[in-house]
Amino acid sequence: MTSPLRILFYEDPITDYNSFMWRIGHVRHDGIMLRALRDQGWEGCMLLNRRFVDVAADNGITSRELIPVDEDAWIRLLDDPQDNVNTLLYTQFDGEGRLTGPENSERRAIASRVHARLEQAVAAALGDFKPDVVVARAPIPFLRTLFPEALILSNDVGMMTRMPYPFTHHYDPCGMHAQAWPARFPETVSHDPKAWAQIDRLRDYFAPIFDVIEPFPYLAKELKAFRKTILVAGQVNGHFSYDGTCGYRSQTHMLLDVLEHTPSDCAVILGQHPNAQKLIRAEEMEWLHGRSRISSIIRISSAKIRSRSICCATSTPSPRSAPASGCKRSFGANPFLPWGAI
Repeated sequence: MTSPLRILFYEDPITDYNSFMWRIGHVRHDGIMLRALRDQGWEGCMLLNRRFVDVAADNGITSRELIPVDEDAWIRLLDDPQDNVNTLLYTQFDGEGRLTGPENSERRAIASRVHARLEQAVAAALGDFKPDVVVARAPIPFLRTLFPEALILSNDVGMMTRMPYPFTHHYDPCGMHAQAWPARFPETVSHDPKAWAQIDRLRDYFAPIFDVIEPFPYLAKELKAFRKTILVAGQVNGHFSYDGTCGYRSQTHMLLDVLEHTPSDCAVILGQHPNAQKLIRAEEMEWLHGRSRISSIIRISSAKIRSRSICCATSTPSPRSAPASGCKRSFGANPFLPWGAI
């Protein structure tokens, strides 16, 4: 008789993204997947923060399938308890679990030590359980080296996951973001006209919905004074997806760079990620408005356009400027943009 396939859902037990509760949604979602695979004859386990055991149990995961660990003990495995371990591992290891940070750098040395400790901790927690498949939502080079024969899948929400799109997610065998399959093997991305036709059909299907909820008719008067419009799509600070990929200190610095290098006859609209804290607060808007480089700032209230977008203009021309020809077109053509925040 063939042995059942074994799968491990690794729910990062160390608080990330400055949000203790953020992982709860992941536990719930992966609990659904684990139950479905159990019904298909798989043997599954979920390693998670012991404080979330009740969440998994409420979603039908049995005690035999749970591997709870003590977050405080795992934090003590870090050189610095305040360090963002996921950004550290993401920037110092590649998708195969190999060190890639600069030779002899302190961060590389720290990452190597943390990697070894986490690998030992996982091995001790799992005991005799050896997975054939591992699913995780964080950089896990220590699992790639601990289980070199296993299929490691990085799980994340899909590019079309916010309303009005249905919830979607994907599993990538290469890693996340810059380490993901499309980034590492762009030549494999389909250029088949039939595939792009499907994308056009999908866009056409949702276009009438966007026509109802889009904010631009409410911005028409404010935007009339500008020659072009630039759309800045915000992300999140404190998470490796931004901190480990973008060279800016923060999103505010990214926005300032755009504002300081955009001609005064171009408007800038900021779309904020639905999970991000408000990027520009009232006092920051007042500070920007008082700067000599900013000729005008138009703040659009959320009640007026049913959104958290803001429209700004700057007066510092620069050859780096590359304004979009139309903001509405940019919104409609890019499913990555944060419609859930608008």
